[in-house]
Amino acid sequence: MEIEILIKNYRCFPDENPARLRLGNGFIALLGQNNSGKTALLRFFYEFRGLFARLAEPGVIVPALRGQNLLQFGRVPTRDMENIFARANGRPMTIEMNLSDSANVRVELTLQRGNPNPVGTLTARLLVNGSPIPPAEVVSTQGDNLLARGQPIDPSKLQEAFRQISRSVYIPAFRNVVNAGATENYFDIAVGQAFVQRWREHQTGDSVKRNELISRVIQDISRIFGFHELQIHASNDNTTLQLIVDGRSYRLEELGSGIAQFVIALGTVATSECAYVLIDEPELGLHPTLQIDFLTSLASFAENGVLYSTHSVGLARATADSIYAIIREGDGRSRVTPFDQITTNLSEFLGELNYSGFTMLGFKTILLVEGSSEVKTFQQFLRWIKRDHEIVLFPLGGSQLINRSAQVQLEELKRITSNIVAIIDSERGAAGEPLSAEREGFVQACQKADIPCHVLERRAIENYFSETAIKKVKGDKHRALGPYERLRDANPAWAKSENWRIVREMKPSELENTDLGKFVESLRDLR
Repeated sequence: MEIEILIKNYRCFPDENPARLRLGNGFIALLGQNNSGKTALLRFFYEFRGLFARLAEPGVIVPALRGQNLLQFGRVPTRDMENIFARANGRPMTIEMNLSDSANVRVELTLQRGNPNPVGTLTARLLVNGSPIPPAEVVSTQGDNLLARGQPIDPSKLQEAFRQISRSVYIPAFRNVVNAGATENYFDIAVGQAFVQRWREHQTGDSVKRNELISRVIQDISRIFGFHELQIHASNDNTTLQLIVDGRSYRLEELGSGIAQFVIALGTVATSECAYVLIDEPELGLHPTLQIDFLTSLASFAENGVLYSTHSVGLARATADSIYAIIREGDGRSRVTPFDQITTNLSEFLGELNYSGFTMLGFKTILLVEGSSEVKTFQQFLRWIKRDHEIVLFPLGGSQLINRSAQVQLEELKRITSNIVAIIDSERGAAGEPLSAEREGFVQACQKADIPCHVLERRAIENYFSETAIKKVKGDKHRALGPYERLRDANPAWAKSENWRIVREMKPSELENTDLGKFVESLRDLR
């Protein structure tokens, strides 16, 4: 379910510059400078999720829309209720949200300010084509459905949307398990002794599901950091975690903040059964080779995806399915705008990715792929050959760079490193069909730049996915695509942003004797 939210007069987003976000499956990046409002947007979902959970309950939203009851807004996790309102004016806060798949039907929640009590009331109303509908004109029909000025409305879709956004976990920028010296939660993470105790309970308690989730977290960390053997246990006095790494014993504080934040973030998210992970600055304390792996590991435990704030343009462009720029305009005001499409300057983008950080560690190979969804997908393939931290994945942005005019940009890349390989979709509709003029032009540009470019024999990357993996991720109603079938023509289809989840469930043997499988295997010896 895709959810659109419009937020007015919340913190640094006054009603003249409301924050508009579209949530769906995948990765959403909030990109901006310090104190621009990135964290404020993440905290919005944290602070209001109690209300959203209430709205998801049966029998709550329909009477509110008909003016028959007021919604109770529970305690906000802030010392002063006034802190959640924009200081630029004295007007109330409003939250608009799509009611259904139809963009012309929305629901509006209004929270009045000036209430000294931490518990307030809200009003709810429908808007059709931007026009508010008086409660008296909202008519109940058969069952729980509504009719507003002739517009049929199914409240269950709205309830499901509220349920989704209420099931979030917020991971703040500070995520040190050892040195916090606390026994209470810091936002949604337990820190200090509280986290260590929770780790012990989840690892050794009666819940088999949680036992297995903790085991999966340990396996992920072991793979990401290249350990042959990893064990993580609570210390005897519950003050820290004891790790056995390749036969040697360490206390967690001896291994650095990088591993510590993997342990606390993955351990928290894995046992939360959340739809969305909200995380501040996932790049903190991590080398670029680990940042994407950290995000995909978090997302593997979330039903829908990850909403994250970042200062890294490169990380956002390499991983996010949607990017929003948060721009500070002064006087406590900020503006949210969709980020410009991916840059056409490849060498500039490599600078944003901190490519020099990779080369200092000896990683000098670049793999050019279709787009950001392919970055995460090919990362899973590279894990098969244990080169996911040795090959830099770079998104071409589809037709933005896959065209006959690409040679100049490719030549710029060759000035940085000569070890470049490309793989692109063929977009063929049938066997033997020629490439489009733009894709053929890109292949020729690669040849002139002496860059090997593999064109998939089948239409696109998702045409290679096994039915077993697809059904495991998406359910029994889904099926594998034909070799030249468009994803959007499948019924039901899935979002390309979910491709990496499907590949995560595949095995190398499922690509044997395919051109894609042979290409992945060829990367094993690429230096």
